[in-house]
Amino acid sequence: MAGSIWASARRALVVLAAIVPGLSFVAPPAVAATLMRPRYAAILMDARTGEVLYANAADEARHPASITKVMTLFLAFDELVARRLRLTDPIVMSRHAASQRPSKLGLAPGRSISLDDAIHIITVKSANDVAVALGERIGGSERGFAQMMTRKARALGMSNTTFTNATGLPDAGNVTTARDIAILSAALLKAHPSYYTYFGQQAFKYDSRFYTNHNRLLGKLTGLDGIKTGFTNDAGYTLAASAIRNGQRLITVVLGEPSIPARNRDVTALLDAGFTVLERRRAGEETSVAFNLPTLNHPALRLANAGEMGSRTDPATFRRQLATPTPAMAAAAAPVRQAAKVRLADRPAEARSPTRQDRQDRQDRQDKQAKQGKAGRATRSANAAKVRGSDKSAKATKVAKASGDARRTKLAASTGKATAKADRSAKRAASAKSDADTRSAKSTRSASARATGKTKAVKTADAGPRTPRSPIDDWNTKFKSPRSANP
Repeated sequence: MAGSIWASARRALVVLAAIVPGLSFVAPPAVAATLMRPRYAAILMDARTGEVLYANAADEARHPASITKVMTLFLAFDELVARRLRLTDPIVMSRHAASQRPSKLGLAPGRSISLDDAIHIITVKSANDVAVALGERIGGSERGFAQMMTRKARALGMSNTTFTNATGLPDAGNVTTARDIAILSAALLKAHPSYYTYFGQQAFKYDSRFYTNHNRLLGKLTGLDGIKTGFTNDAGYTLAASAIRNGQRLITVVLGEPSIPARNRDVTALLDAGFTVLERRRAGEETSVAFNLPTLNHPALRLANAGEMGSRTDPATFRRQLATPTPAMAAAAAPVRQAAKVRLADRPAEARSPTRQDRQDRQDRQDKQAKQGKAGRATRSANAAKVRGSDKSAKATKVAKASGDARRTKLAASTGKATAKADRSAKRAASAKSDADTRSAKSTRSASARATGKTKAVKTADAGPRTPRSPIDDWNTKFKSPRSANP
């Protein structure tokens, strides 16, 4: 009963806001009256051509949550390009900005932050207070800035979008569609490619504190480099994401997800399937995103329950209601299921919706693989141990061989030294013997000479005294004529 009263009150407030003079940018009553608590919607678009590869409730009114801040920053980038703002300009925190609900940076009124830091904080932490302060700097007030945002949306072709604040905090008139968010993302990529890199930062440090990006797919999903997450009780978990592979960029938007894991699961499945479609098209195949999802009943194909839920419904109740199928939901999902069954016969059996027997067979295969893996690990461990033992034995043998070689080398060196020493001793002995023989021969010759001298002396003594020769005798002896020699 309380839920019905709350829903009726919200509808009445939306209609009243629509007819109040001056409020020219509120949601149309027909659109606002159909807004429910988070409902799933999704779209997958080629960023270059604008071709929609997959759409699920893409034109249904939804709350965008903090994806709203993509438009907030779009206008800031416009101001930077027009040189009406600089990255070093201070963004002053007003009382209204400082009073915003979390997520927030928490700056006190009167304090300021540079525009560059403000953009980082908005993209990484999704700070509501900083987003409002930035909107006030550009539009004079948050309300005036929201009107600028709506006019920009119309200029971009976002015909089903109306902004009432700069943050995406719950407001009945703050509405959009999955298709409009995809158009916004593609326009930002085209108009401000250099500033788009702000959305790809995984962390940012400000005032000695580190803040991590709420988009946990950054750095994990191949090619994903932006853009923005969001969550409120009214909107559920939302995400606009863009990824590039092989030179082609895709944009996907999911709204009204029941949890962060579900949001990440569906974004991953849609992007992977989209890139597979592009690859198969290049090969000449005709295929679709639904055909290339992991399973035919993948949650990305679902249509959410249309039951109305007010903003006071707790998240646990919201998740239970979305998880509970209804006959109306099943009937609405039938066309999607039928489209997904195209060319089912050509699809591998493991990609189809598994039956109990399929699950049992898969479990048996997994058990068998686990046993084989365990046996294989044991075999590899034994082989590794054997190899290690062989390596140790070979190393020991090598060390022993090296040690033996060293000993033999040392022994050979010692033997060589002894042999050389013996040779030197023999040479010295031979030299000494030779010297002795020489001395002995000299002594013998000296003794013989002395003996010969004594003999000559005796003979001379026996011959008597020698008659001295005169010089004339010597001259005659030397110059004696032959005739005088033979008279």
